[in-house]
Amino acid sequence: MILIKKIKKSISDHSLFIGIVLNTFLGFIFLLTAAVPAVGGTTDSKVMLSDASTRVNVSPYLQFYEDKQGQLGFSDIYEDRLAIPWQDVPNGMPSFGYSRSVYWFYAEIASQGDARQWYLNVNNTQIRALDLYIVEKGRVQKVYQTGDRFEFSGRPLTYRSFLFPLEWEKTQPLEVLIRVQTPYPIRVPVSIVEQTELLESSVQIELAYGLFFGFLIVMAVYNFFIFLGTREFAYLFYVLFTLSSAMFMSAEQGFAFQYLWPSSIYWQHQAVGIFASMTMFFAGLFVVEFLRLKELQRTLYYLAMSAILYSAVMVFVGGFVDAYYVQQSNSIVVLVASVFIMLSGLLAWRRGQKEAGYFVVAWFIYVVGVSGMLFYRIGFLPAVFVAKYSMEIGAVLELSLLSFALADKLNRKRNAQSIAAQQAKHTEAKVLADQAFALERERISNERLAKNIKKRTERLHQALAELSQMNHRLEEINTVDAVTGLKNQVSFTQRLQEEWDRAYREQAPVALLLVSIERFDAIGDCYGYVAADESLKMIGQMLRSLVTRPADLLARLEVAQFAAVLPNTDKDGVEHLVREINSRLKAEPINLGVCCISVSVACGASVVVPQQSGESNWLLTDARDQLVS
Repeated sequence: MILIKKIKKSISDHSLFIGIVLNTFLGFIFLLTAAVPAVGGTTDSKVMLSDASTRVNVSPYLQFYEDKQGQLGFSDIYEDRLAIPWQDVPNGMPSFGYSRSVYWFYAEIASQGDARQWYLNVNNTQIRALDLYIVEKGRVQKVYQTGDRFEFSGRPLTYRSFLFPLEWEKTQPLEVLIRVQTPYPIRVPVSIVEQTELLESSVQIELAYGLFFGFLIVMAVYNFFIFLGTREFAYLFYVLFTLSSAMFMSAEQGFAFQYLWPSSIYWQHQAVGIFASMTMFFAGLFVVEFLRLKELQRTLYYLAMSAILYSAVMVFVGGFVDAYYVQQSNSIVVLVASVFIMLSGLLAWRRGQKEAGYFVVAWFIYVVGVSGMLFYRIGFLPAVFVAKYSMEIGAVLELSLLSFALADKLNRKRNAQSIAAQQAKHTEAKVLADQAFALERERISNERLAKNIKKRTERLHQALAELSQMNHRLEEINTVDAVTGLKNQVSFTQRLQEEWDRAYREQAPVALLLVSIERFDAIGDCYGYVAADESLKMIGQMLRSLVTRPADLLARLEVAQFAAVLPNTDKDGVEHLVREINSRLKAEPINLGVCCISVSVACGASVVVPQQSGESNWLLTDARDQLVS
């Protein structure tokens, strides 16, 4: 709640600050409009210099003639000067916009004072071709051909605008003819300045622009370090916008040509257009990022991206296009972009982006500053300091307010992050408490579950043990003959194969003895099936008592036939066992309780050392053959 109150108080303070700035700048606009002179010029083309004057504005005294074909030379103009339809410059300022025509300007200069050094200043740095003809007593005294079609060192005097020394006999007036042709906006503000006044004003202007460009560089460096700390791309675009604005103004005011590329004529021709495009490009990126246009309004976002795309294209191809077209297209795009950028700022401000208030005021101030500069250049505003440097003043105020806007946005973001962090911390504490409670419940449930699992596991182990015993019993039942209790035929077949393979590996003898009860059916017929089964059981017990080695196997093979698998037994061992069986049957008849039965058996045996694996059936077949024979 404390943070929310602070934010509300901050919003109120910012709104108050924006209101103060707006009121101050509206007062500045009022001063500009109040200073607008009456529209019109003078019909007298003669300029009078006196001892009391140190600077004379020649522009209202100029007369001009537009040579649309551009075919007239100095001789044509001067010799026919009385017949040429000269016109007074509109609004006292020779400004005609974009034109391919050649403009001629004419004025007479006379002096009534002492001999002092005077200079004629054409205060426009963007003129492609400027020719100055000074005529005294009907003869050409001096001809100057200059403009940015020549290197900077080719100018009469080393000065950012076009400055020419005036020398003549003070008793005779001078006639001045100026020829101008340029792809830039045609603007020829002419003044005559006394030497001392020129030096003083030059020092002041150089100092003012030094402070101006120093301010732009400081703002760029300061915000660049903020970008390095925050990684907010709005700061980076602001820095690049500031630097490109500085380069554009230095090129437009002639400082760049004087100090940076005085010998590069081609670059001087293209620099203003290219740096203007760069300024639009980074300004567009700044607006899109700062106002979050993509989220704010898609139509405005696409308009901004179109302007950005145009600017990017002009940065790379502008150097190959005539400056006449580049500057006109840039002017149109800037005009359209200024409108929708202002609309974007107002829309963002209305939708709750408080920092957009700074943006709207900053952009409004910049537009007013540029408008003041344009009105001054076309003669609607007088040559006062505020009017002459309204664009620079607007740029300083705009960049300052945009810096405030960025700082305000960063502060709001930090406040929002702080509130979000506190909410996250509170939520985290609640989640941790709930998690601890859930873990305790889970621990109790796990303990109960572990106990239940232990009990069930014990029961399962017990059931598995019982099941194993039952399976063992079933296996025994499946391998035991139900009548005699001996192994059955399945067990016999498996064991015979195992002993055959073992004897093969060890190359040891293995023997198979078959014992078949003779006339067994007669026992069942005479004494019944119970007596027959009992006789089988007693014979099996007798054979079990004789076949006693652990490795031996005794099994009931058929109804009245037994088989004994005798590993490691030779022929003598088998014959000995056969004799024991016969002697026991003769000595001990089968006692059925009610009678005794004498039983005889037939024996067949086979003894072999296996020479091939898996042929146990051969042993069984051979023993059966011996039984029959």
